[in-house]
Amino acid sequence: MNTLKVAFPTKDLILLDSQFYGCKNFKIFTIENNKIVGTTLLTPPADTHGEVPEFLVKEKIDVCISGPIEEDTFKFLKENEVDVVYGVRGVMVDLIRIYLNGDLKSLGEFSN
Repeated sequence: MNTLKVAFPTKDLILLDSQFYGCKNFKIFTIENNKIVGTTLLTPPADTHGEVPEFLVKEKIDVCISGPIEEDTFKFLKENEVDVVYGVRGVMVDLIRIYLNGDLKSLGEFSN
């Protein structure tokens, strides 16, 4: 069985939040065999540089789909075997479907 934990920063629990640092929550989708089998809502630690990516790694997140992120954050997550798609926006369940089809690509540049 192939299981993935996909994390999205969010405020309203439907749309991807444009803020990685400073987001209210991360909605975690558990995916098994390309189907959503559960969701969890996690509150990240205070907006201190480095704590949010470490939090995601400790939660054993496999994929992080985000709006703009910093290059250091991207590198840290990749070094810890988290697949990262950044610079996107939209409805989370739609983005998961696109990701699972292999069609979701990072857009734009890193934030500062």
